[in-house]
Amino acid sequence: MTQIQCPGCKKRFRVKGQAVGKSVKCPECSTLIRIPSTDDRQEPGAFRGTSKPSQNPPEPAGREVVTAKPVGPPHLSRQKPKLENGHSPHAPSLNIHTPKRTSSFGIVSFILAVLALLISWIPLIGIISIAIGGLAFVLAVIGFYIAISREGSGVGWPIGAGFVSGIALLIAFIQIAVIGGMAEMARSADRTIQQVVGPDGTVTDLGQRWASADNAIRQGDTEVFVSEVVVGKVRLIGFRGRVTASEDELLAITLKVSNSGENRIIQYNSWRGADFSFARNRATLTDNFGNTYERSQFDAVREVAGHTKSASLHPGESVTDVLVFERPLANVEHLKLELPGRNIGGEGMLRIRIPQNMIDYR
Repeated sequence: MTQIQCPGCKKRFRVKGQAVGKSVKCPECSTLIRIPSTDDRQEPGAFRGTSKPSQNPPEPAGREVVTAKPVGPPHLSRQKPKLENGHSPHAPSLNIHTPKRTSSFGIVSFILAVLALLISWIPLIGIISIAIGGLAFVLAVIGFYIAISREGSGVGWPIGAGFVSGIALLIAFIQIAVIGGMAEMARSADRTIQQVVGPDGTVTDLGQRWASADNAIRQGDTEVFVSEVVVGKVRLIGFRGRVTASEDELLAITLKVSNSGENRIIQYNSWRGADFSFARNRATLTDNFGNTYERSQFDAVREVAGHTKSASLHPGESVTDVLVFERPLANVEHLKLELPGRNIGGEGMLRIRIPQNMIDYR
């Protein structure tokens, strides 16, 4: 390589050895510069060239013109790099990470939805979850649209909140339906549904009034008649039919249950009731003072004489049952006996008022 200096722009260049003895053109100012040979270097003025680019002498015949490359590292070259899509290929590529934004509506709605789901399982209090779950669902819808506007950033929160709040609302509405149904059943079970049968066989609808124990009462095809009310020691039947008496004086009410229909079998279950039951299936006895009298219980070996646990009554058949309660007050004016209709395949309640003059003290 041979180093030369342009006499026009004073720029230094390096040229290859095969350019010795030839003329080269300056890449900056286009001045023709003759590269001297070894012999030329001994002559004065060998490194001089034309001083002005506009006064370049004509190129000698037979000489090859070579464009010299500038001296210096590539990054000092004045040649501009080619641009790709408006950007330099040597420009650094910046990967800037922008954090995704999460909608606060989605997070708040999810928290409220979870709270509503936890409350919805609590009886009665779970109704509050309807308000909380409804608010959570509305906020979830708002959060969903906000997330969509942000190209889906944080969309999982409102979707989850909508799903959870939907479950909470479903449970709450089911609870309302169940509670409402149970309340309606309770009201229906407490209604007085009965007719009174007079001595001449006439049947009168009493509506919600209490029936007197002097006459038989009817519900559907079933007739119930209070045949005896006794205060005294109760006869008990023990092991191998042994008859004994109760230690205390008690009240024993004997009922006669008959099937007065023609084409229906009545399944009777004693109003003594079970010790444990989800539905009311036992008789209740009160007096005019508002006192409630407890049923009398005996051991498993002894049973009240005349008690019928259950029976299947065909048309025209009847059965007697004895209900035993604690001894009532001596100065009562009347006793009130309530019998659930479900024990005779009916509904509502049978309500019988037993006057004081029917009570036989023994």
